Amino acid sequence: MTEIPILLKSSEICEKVGVTKSCIYRWINEGKFPRPLKLSPTCVRWRESDIIRWLKEAEVPSGDGGSQSLSTSELPRRLPVLPVRKVDAEVLQAQVKLAVQAAGGTTALARALGIEHAALYGWKRIPAERVLGIEILTGIPCCELRPDIYPPDRFPPLPSQTL
Repeated sequence: MTEIPILLKSSEICEKVGVTKSCIYRWINEGKFPRPLKLSPTCVRWRESDIIRWLKEAEVPSGDGGSQSLSTSELPRRLPVLPVRKVDAEVLQAQVKLAVQAAGGTTALARALGIEHAALYGWKRIPAERVLGIEILTGIPCCELRPDIYPPDRFPPLPSQTL
C-alpha cells in the first residue's frame, strides 16, 4: 500500500525553518530549497519528507561568499526554538548595533551579507534568516544576537574552531 505523504503549508515551513515566506520563495528561485507541489492555482504544499531531507543537508552562508554545511548533529542546535520568548525591543536593537560594530561598520556587514547597506538601517532586530550568517561573520553567538528565538539555555555559543 502506498503511504500518503504529509503536506505542509508555507506558514508551517516558515515556522519549522525559522525564516520568512519571501526568503523561502527566494531560495526556491535560487534552487536552494525544495519546490512545492501545486495542488490548485492558489494552493501549494510541501512534502514533509522533502523539508526533512533539505534540513539534513542545509547550508548557511559563510563570510567568504561561499557556504558552509551544517553537520546533522549540529543542525537541531542551530534551528530556532518556537514559540519565541519575549525579549525587550531595546535589547534586540542593541544587538543590531553590536553586530554592525563587530563586522566593522554598516557597509562592511551589508557587503558580507550580500545586501544593500540601507536595509540595515530599517532593522529593529536581526532577521531570523540572517542570524547564523552574522554569527559566522562576527563570532557573536546566535543566543546573544536573537535571544528571543535562540534561548541561551538551549543554544550555548559554538566552540571558536567551528566559527
